[in-house]
This record gives sequence, structure tokens and C-alpha cells, in this order.
Amino acid sequence: MLTHGESEFFISYIDPISHTVRKYYPDFLVQDNSGNCTLFEIKADYMIDDQVNAAKELYATQMGFENQMRYELVKASEAGMGRILM
Repeated sequence: MLTHGESEFFISYIDPISHTVRKYYPDFLVQDNSGNCTLFEIKADYMIDDQVNAAKELYATQMGFENQMRYELVKASEAGMGRILM
């Protein structure tokens, strides 16, 4: 699990509300047996469509594309039921 201040891995994004550059720390970075990496962000169901989360998703997807990583935004209700698939 990646936590603010405990990892040097972050994604810079532009906050659509304050219009400032911020750092985003995805919840998990998972590497599978074949070496493919996926960034996972788990959000409360009601926060999925939040505009700040949308900005984070946009920048994480772009960064992931450039670095052969996938990005997955997962609803907390789905994560709690073990429905995360790689």
C-alpha cells in the first residue's frame, strides 16, 4: 500500500478546484507474475464521480500509459467483496 510520506511514488496532477499542482499517492501498486503493473485506487462509492478524483484518474491513466501500467479505480463496495480482477 502506498501512503503519503511513506513512499516516493506519486503522480502529479492539476487540482481542478484550486488549479494547483498536487501529488497523488495511489492506494496500491501491484506487479503480477508476468511483470505487468497495475495502480489501484479504492474510493467510497459516493466519491467515484468527484471532479478531483476524475483529475487524478486522468493523470494516473496518462502516466500509466506512458509506463506500461494500468490504472483501476475501484468502488469500496466492490473491493470489500473481493471483486478486484487483474
